[in-house]
Amino acid sequence: MIKSNTIKPARRRKPKKAYKIPEVLYQLPIPCLLWVPFWLSGIVCARFMPMPLYLAISIFLICIASFIFSKTRVYSLGLISFLCGYFIYINSQNLPENHISNLFIDSDRTINTVYVSENQSWQASLFQQEQNRRQHIQQHVKGRIVSNRQTARSGYRYTIELLSFSDIPVRGRVTLFTEKDYLAYGDVIQSVMRITERRVTNPGEIDFTVLMAQQGIYGSASAVSPIIFIENDVSPFMKFLHTTKNNLREKLKNSLTYSAPMALSLIFGERQYLHEYDDDFYTDTLPLSGLMHFFAVSGLHVGIIALVIIGVLRLLRIPISVARVITILFLIFYAFLCNSTPPVVRAVLFFGFFIMAKMSSRLVSNWQVFLLSLFVVTLVNPLLLFSVSLQFSYLAFMGIIIAVELNKKIMSHEYMDSLKPATKGVVFYFLSYLLIVIFIQFMLIPVTVHYFNVINLNVLIGNFIGLALVGLLLPLFFLILFIPSSFFLFNPLVQSAEYLTDVFNRCIEFLSKMPFVIHHSQRLSELIFMFIFVFIGLLLIVYNTNKRRMWQGVILCTLAFAFLIKIPEEKDFKVIFFNVGNSDAALIRFSADNYMLIDLAAYTNNSRNISRSLLPYLRRENVKSINKVLLTHAHYDHYGGIFKLSERVRIDTLIVTERFYQGEVGQQIKNHENFRETAFFVLSDTLTYRHRDYTIKFLHPDKDFSHRNENNHSIVCRITFQGLNILFTGDIEREAEQHLVRRYQQYLRADILKAAHHGSRTSSSENFMRAVNPELFVISASGNMRRGFPNRRVLDIADRYVNQIFVTGKDSAVTVRGSVGEN
Repeated sequence: MIKSNTIKPARRRKPKKAYKIPEVLYQLPIPCLLWVPFWLSGIVCARFMPMPLYLAISIFLICIASFIFSKTRVYSLGLISFLCGYFIYINSQNLPENHISNLFIDSDRTINTVYVSENQSWQASLFQQEQNRRQHIQQHVKGRIVSNRQTARSGYRYTIELLSFSDIPVRGRVTLFTEKDYLAYGDVIQSVMRITERRVTNPGEIDFTVLMAQQGIYGSASAVSPIIFIENDVSPFMKFLHTTKNNLREKLKNSLTYSAPMALSLIFGERQYLHEYDDDFYTDTLPLSGLMHFFAVSGLHVGIIALVIIGVLRLLRIPISVARVITILFLIFYAFLCNSTPPVVRAVLFFGFFIMAKMSSRLVSNWQVFLLSLFVVTLVNPLLLFSVSLQFSYLAFMGIIIAVELNKKIMSHEYMDSLKPATKGVVFYFLSYLLIVIFIQFMLIPVTVHYFNVINLNVLIGNFIGLALVGLLLPLFFLILFIPSSFFLFNPLVQSAEYLTDVFNRCIEFLSKMPFVIHHSQRLSELIFMFIFVFIGLLLIVYNTNKRRMWQGVILCTLAFAFLIKIPEEKDFKVIFFNVGNSDAALIRFSADNYMLIDLAAYTNNSRNISRSLLPYLRRENVKSINKVLLTHAHYDHYGGIFKLSERVRIDTLIVTERFYQGEVGQQIKNHENFRETAFFVLSDTLTYRHRDYTIKFLHPDKDFSHRNENNHSIVCRITFQGLNILFTGDIEREAEQHLVRRYQQYLRADILKAAHHGSRTSSSENFMRAVNPELFVISASGNMRRGFPNRRVLDIADRYVNQIFVTGKDSAVTVRGSVGEN
């Protein structure tokens, strides 16, 4: 058989499908996208997941070596950018040994942050970030004032750049609180100061430490001895800068009356001036209205300034190129006047790049400006990446960019070509505005939920009003600022500003009462995934012509909101003794829907009031009602927060003594509109309240006991939950303690004792401590032993009878759980 010599045709291989570069990449600045996101990721990694130094250096050297190969160049460039961001952040946190933050470290101080009961049935833990920190430092301080005078809750505050402690050089900044109003920028002063470190000591408390650290401020100071002026030492530029700012402030204050705080807040972004309208205007009313972002200097402010300057210069027949250069220089100076905050820096960089591109006849990519400005800001200070203002500013800017691109895509549709030019213009501007408002809100939802535990939909309505009013007020304020008061239009301008400010404040108050505010809390990881889904989804919708991809984007955006769904979780027994200074506030959670509060601290001048501690925690936990609120007696440090609490949550039952109920404070509470549906449980003698889960034994006040001191008529109760006994004592003193020991000694035994009267020497007698015999002694006090809170004698007695002592002002808030396991 003869074999065929025919050659079989070679098997054809299917051609590989060429990878199609997504169309979105043609729209974006590829060189920036290649390294800026890696740079930012390195900063985030350095903050939350630091690696050993030798490992980071090894990776860096390998990346440098692999950069010479073309196949690995792209990957090595990304890793090099990542490590550069990593090292920049690490280097920024390596503060010198004589820095004030390092001086708070106390190597000799060791405390037990978690105490487990002897029978292993409950545990108590401290809420604090580090356990080897000094509570305060008291030294002879020499420093330079580097800020203007600002009004504080009591007196004034200044930023002090430290120079020395007792002639030993020290670096860093602190905030000085004083009643002196004559100190000026650049003054070198000296005094014995008590410096306290800024730190978070309560669960749910808003963390201002990062915000202060971005400004180089690491503590709060108060003068113990008289402040002595030495000299005024300031550079000519800074002196000119602050003199100019002070002159502008004085011009506004002298020209305007009612609208002066509004003008100062809008022009300089210093929202603390809004406190002059009402104590709660800035802290409560403005955030609920959804218009708070108008009071941060951003693109709106800078854009109006740039347009006004260029317009005025063109009227003076100055060439356009010269006018643009002058505008850029003025915007840079304006950024210094506004303390170079991230929003104003971002806005000035954007308009600076835009003007320079116009001068060089080049197109401007919004994403290019976005990433370059973000790189510049984080290069100067990497810690700014974690500031609330930067995140709000750049996420809002991101929403604006996407909204503008989507509007262009919609307007390019063939249906729009059939519209008349006038109609098309109206549709373009209306749709652009609507999309910008909606997209900004979408981008800001994760950060508003994370920082403020709220989803504010009022902004969808309020922006229509706010943008119009701010767009009128800002030019008015600038005209009042720069035109002479003798000008014939000056008074009409002032009257118009006063009227519009009143209208704006009324709108803010109206919007804050609208029901479109959803209190919500979510885990940070879920919010991050939500943002990623929203961002990728919007990019697919905006930068794609493929309908399939666009629908994928819509699905991603829809699925993103699934991360806001909160799965109900079992909440076990928990007690939190909040750090509220020399006051009392304890929250008891029996179950997911059963809460009890014992006392409510709220001092007007107390930085640890419930607005900073308890209320943020309730908002984070989405607590809308409190079953029982017990006020031990009619002293402000125990009942002062009741009215503020009633504005935030529903109070079902209020427990007070008959003496409290019939007194002046009781009458005020009964007549208050927030307590119309509240039941009053009035105690006149000892009794026992039994619930299916717990028991409350009210031991005091006893009808047979009488004393002229209001403290001795405080409610004393023992709460029992699954064998755990906690004794709350209000502010009773020795007389009431002795009465309780004689009359109810068998009911005093408790595992945990809340110290009476903040650990004062008038309470916690030895006989009483022996009768209670607690394992844990919690003192709700500032920890300032010089003022007797707590008293040394009380601590000595407690050492003999107690296993563990916690002082909230010194050790932070104390959390007690009903089981050793984590909640």
